[in-house]
Amino acid sequence: MGPDMHTASGLHDDVALAEITLYTEVLAAVAGTDAALSQERIDEILGVTPGVGTHSGPTGVCPPRTPS
Repeated sequence: MGPDMHTASGLHDDVALAEITLYTEVLAAVAGTDAALSQERIDEILGVTPGVGTHSGPTGVCPPRTPS
């Protein structure tokens, strides 16, 4: 099954691919150090700007959604 079949069948998911890219970047950073990554370093890797977003928490990251 080639790439065209994935796209044609609706299996192409930009959100999932973006999440995989972010996980890959974090895992690469973890592999490159012997120490734990600080929250600031993780935010930097993920492109998170502290204080920006819909939640005014200390890192600007929204809390998880609760199921309705």
